[in-house]
Amino acid sequence: MSILSLLFGSKPSSASQAKVRLESMLAKERASNQFGYLPTLREELLEVVSRYARVANLHITTTKNHNATHLNVDITLG
Repeated sequence: MSILSLLFGSKPSSASQAKVRLESMLAKERASNQFGYLPTLREELLEVVSRYARVANLHITTTKNHNATHLNVDITLG
């Protein structure tokens, strides 16, 4: 460690700051039980799977048990 870093400290990296923000956002979303990302997730999954197969239907649901939330993705190929 250099003298300057001992005197002034070092700034956290942007990656670690982004990780902390993401963790807090996910914790808040899980606590509020709102899944605002599901429409975006559906569109992105549809786009990726459509590259390799014809998709007839894609349905996303969530179920919550005692302390876990499950994400269920049903894809009907056609």
